[in-house]
Amino acid sequence: MAATPVAICGMGLRLPGRIKNDADMYKFLMEKRDARSIVPKSRYDIEKYYNEHSKKGTIISKYGYFLEDDLTHFDLSMISMTSVEASRLDPTQRVLLEVVRETFENSGEADFRGKNIGTFANGYGRAEGIACLYVKRLDEAIRDGNPVRAVIRASASNADGKTAALTVPNPVAHESFIRQAYENAGLSFRDTAMVECHGSGTFVGDSLEVSAGHSEGASAITSIIKAVVSLENTTILPNIKFTTPSPKIPWKTGKLQVPTEPLPWPEDRRERISVNSFGIGGSNVHVSIISKLEPTK
Repeated sequence: MAATPVAICGMGLRLPGRIKNDADMYKFLMEKRDARSIVPKSRYDIEKYYNEHSKKGTIISKYGYFLEDDLTHFDLSMISMTSVEASRLDPTQRVLLEVVRETFENSGEADFRGKNIGTFANGYGRAEGIACLYVKRLDEAIRDGNPVRAVIRASASNADGKTAALTVPNPVAHESFIRQAYENAGLSFRDTAMVECHGSGTFVGDSLEVSAGHSEGASAITSIIKAVVSLENTTILPNIKFTTPSPKIPWKTGKLQVPTEPLPWPEDRRERISVNSFGIGGSNVHVSIISKLEPTK
């Protein structure tokens, strides 16, 4: 079955580091900044839960990634909702509504009342974040005059099935659905410039998922937005957390490298980035994203 190109028309986000839109995100990453901070007391008192030996009922780290904005602030004029309803909303739901509206607005769909809205967003205790995409069939986006930021050229999903443990992925299942995505779209692996990874942070997991990684909360949507701004600026963005290469990963034989500085786009590769998201429950998703200037056939 041939893959139908899907346009990414709008994007919205709120991320740690006071990142409020994709332009902020690109600048933040290009400057190699770090949004890590000690857990703010507005979340919980970390001193009461921290223990360096990770005893039961404690937390081993004092750090995380948190939204700095006052989550109690909410522009009610932008949403059809009473003040009573708004006061009962979880603060993250209020921010989500703002991000959804911004996403529709920058996709050329300012009036979204009554539409069937599909939104992907979430937060996570160790790394808060909200991310949203407005997607549409490419031919319909062109017909309707929507802006096209980038194009999802291929996608596939599956599940790991039974594995040895919760944190141990299934590399056979991973390879299978990635190959299926590329086959459906008639794409060649050799032309892809970059794969966006979500490291699991485990010795076994990272060695199996070097081409991908675990998705928690909003991380997969955030990585897609990162891929879009990378394509728009024809720049491969740096990773500031990479120091010692894992000995379990075949760096040389696989011709793999992690960018630690901004890199110009490779001249011998297409303007294409693959994003893998491997969920902790075993759900796997792969998307291959191309520049809006790349041919879709």
